Amino acid sequence: MVSRIQLGNDRRVTGVSYLDADGRERFQKAKAVVVAGYAIETPRLLLNSACPGFENGLANSSDTVGRYLMAQAGNVVSGRFEEMVRMYKAPPAHALTEEFYETDPKRDFARGFAIQTVGPLPIAFAKQMMTAKGAWGWGLRRVMMDYNHWASFGFLGEILPHAENRVQLAEEKDAYGLPVAKVTFNLHENDKKLIEFGKKKTMDVMWAAGAQEVVQEARYAHLVGAARMGSDPKSSVVDQFGRSHDVANLFICDGSIMPTQGSANPGLTIMALAARIGDYLIEQGSRVFDSSVREMNAPKIRRDLSPPDTWGHGMPTF
Repeated sequence: MVSRIQLGNDRRVTGVSYLDADGRERFQKAKAVVVAGYAIETPRLLLNSACPGFENGLANSSDTVGRYLMAQAGNVVSGRFEEMVRMYKAPPAHALTEEFYETDPKRDFARGFAIQTVGPLPIAFAKQMMTAKGAWGWGLRRVMMDYNHWASFGFLGEILPHAENRVQLAEEKDAYGLPVAKVTFNLHENDKKLIEFGKKKTMDVMWAAGAQEVVQEARYAHLVGAARMGSDPKSSVVDQFGRSHDVANLFICDGSIMPTQGSANPGLTIMALAARIGDYLIEQGSRVFDSSVREMNAPKIRRDLSPPDTWGHGMPTF
């Protein structure tokens, strides 16, 4: 595992130190470094890479490394129906609505949420019934025997970025003597209002579908943030191409660079960011390795990566 990123006298990274299978520290030289540890391990690595000139963590002149950590509200609302539903037989998230996604001035909170179908399998469903109904022992077995009569919705609510929600280094050390991550996360007033409204609205939808009983489990999902992207080096860690504002040959390419959360699974956005950063690196070529000049033009669209006759023609035909 990588223990720290090494910085040279010219404020360019020279490579990474890592611990091999025997726990011995080794050094891998590199002309550029791309970090992809995600929302906890990326800021942890940068903070553990503090050095002269970056005493508060590598690439952290803005003091935003580790800050603005975000999750999504991910409540699961379940309803019991008289007829069998067999929710395990369809893809878990095959239908959704984003009617409540945007800020509505009529509500007393900013941003919104999405509602999607989910299909928890029996073990996950049992955990949800323990939380939502307090079911246990024979009572839980009775609920589980009714599994095929239940359907579930997932409520995905946008939690806003707050500087106080952050990753820091703890005093506790891991097996290699490196400080582990200390995570601080609290809901703010807007988050609480959004969750309460979204939870009730999702339950209303389940009742309207004809459920005889409706319960909900409070939960969270999809960590992002803590190395945010932005145009201002004073308030962000990387630019629009994932390039550190402070270190020209250091890039971050994962969900930690997302400045906001949204109300959808971030997976496709992270893939798009990875493709964009990859295209930028290809287009920049050796300039990434030996120049500190920042070319901010977007890379050309790579139409050659699409199968022949599919670009701009909708679904491919065979």
